[in-house]
Amino acid sequence: MRTHLRLFSILAVLALAVAPLCRASTAEPVAAAANAGYSAQVSVTPLLKTQVDAAGRPLAYPTDGPAEVTAVLVEMQPGAETGWHKHPLPCVVYVLEGELHVTLKDGRVNIFKAGQAIAEVVDLEHNGVNPGPGVARLVMFVIGTEGKAFTVKTPAPATTPTPAE
Repeated sequence: MRTHLRLFSILAVLALAVAPLCRASTAEPVAAAANAGYSAQVSVTPLLKTQVDAAGRPLAYPTDGPAEVTAVLVEMQPGAETGWHKHPLPCVVYVLEGELHVTLKDGRVNIFKAGQAIAEVVDLEHNGVNPGPGVARLVMFVIGTEGKAFTVKTPAPATTPTPAE
């Protein structure tokens, strides 16, 4: 439990550090009770609160080593693809600008736009594409364990996935 609280504290600090890069959100500030720990000059706007990843599967914290939180800025040029990959660890993404189309191995396509926060799919192959016209920029926070890769390249499917009926 103490490790989970430490991870949450680190993520909260990282989120505050990234906040100036984020566009103003249209979400309403959280209730006054949730802001009780902050001064009146601090506004807290929820971006994401979930117990499941983008595929609807329950999230689980890794327990196979010392906790490590990583934050990365990802920039994709128009038309760029991530290539097929998966994340063995929980990752949270905030889209700063642009748009990202993420195709899952079963053919489902999730579209994420600037201002959205996403709990990435865990252990599920996917490919991200920036349809353009501008650069897609996103910040990814990884809740992992020391020394463990948070992205693993996977082979492309033999056929182009089409959305499941």
